[in-house]
Amino acid sequence: MPPRSLSLTCGVLVTYKNMDKLDKISIVAIVILVASAALLVVVYAKDTQYVEQFEIRQQVRPFNPELDSKVKVARGLLDNSNLQKADELITSLINEYPYDGAPHMAKGDLYLRQQDPVSAMLAYKNGIDFNPDYLDKKTKVFQGKKVKATVLEAKAIIEKDLKSNPGNGELKQKRKTVYYMLRRIAGSCG
Repeated sequence: MPPRSLSLTCGVLVTYKNMDKLDKISIVAIVILVASAALLVVVYAKDTQYVEQFEIRQQVRPFNPELDSKVKVARGLLDNSNLQKADELITSLINEYPYDGAPHMAKGDLYLRQQDPVSAMLAYKNGIDFNPDYLDKKTKVFQGKKVKATVLEAKAIIEKDLKSNPGNGELKQKRKTVYYMLRRIAGSCG
């Protein structure tokens, strides 16, 4: 029998040697169960973090049937080439719902119809900043391909204008926006 002055660890090891096979299996099973429980707690904590982020995202843009129907009307006006009425409606939607991405995306579509890809890119930037799902392929509102094509077209125009006027600060700022958008597109889920 070991002396009682040994540490607890030594006492456990000594008693572990004196245990029969069933006791040893029980201890190993308890250790495995504790490790599994700790792993489940860690995994569950991560899952709840993602669920909380999703819930916060949903709170930022709750479903608004009035806004959605007005955006559909604006898109219908764009499809029918009634650009002036569409512009008036979209501008009023941006003023009424300044923190929603849908009116900004519609404004970008309007600028595309007016052959102004630089302004369209800036409008898309606002829309994506308010709702990043526009770049996520797994969502219903994905518009990443259109946004990417618009950004690349705007980049070409800005680079051409910068060659003829290299000191223009506004163009340099728009070029920074182009690179920001390209990073957002590259970092998106699509």
